[in-house]
Amino acid sequence: MISIPSRQYFPTRLLRATATLCLMIALGACSWNEDRTGKIGGAVGGILGGIAGSNVSNGSGRTAAIILGATLGTMWGEDIAHGMSNADKIFAERTTKDTLEYGKPGENTTWSNPETGSSGNVVANETYTNKDGENCRNFETTAHIEGEDRTTTGTACKMPDGEWKVMEDPKA
Repeated sequence: MISIPSRQYFPTRLLRATATLCLMIALGACSWNEDRTGKIGGAVGGILGGIAGSNVSNGSGRTAAIILGATLGTMWGEDIAHGMSNADKIFAERTTKDTLEYGKPGENTTWSNPETGSSGNVVANETYTNKDGENCRNFETTAHIEGEDRTTTGTACKMPDGEWKVMEDPKA
């Protein structure tokens, strides 16, 4: 005889997580953009937004926070990725890494992709050593894509393997 576990064995958290994941994927797929990059950006943004929303609130407000986070993340992720081809991303990434490694503080380093017409620039500040002994630099990137400028700022630190890693929470 097969027994069905009682309701107490079905963890509410697992059920919520499954429903949230389905919602985030569905929202990520609801992209107006026919470009696959925008859809992927929207899906990733939706997932990250949902995760952020789940960590913001508890209780009855948590579901609303997850939905809001997933919705905003979807829109944000698609907007950032929209219009940037893979080649644009490679140009921007190489220029950023070169600027972090070799650029003088305040020097404007540019990139352009003649195939798409996209271009951008990177400016890095002085190198400093954080409390973990890593060399770090604050930087600003601007990408001119489809007639719009998109500017972001961040901090990157040089890892022991020689690669620069953008830090989510820079250490002073």
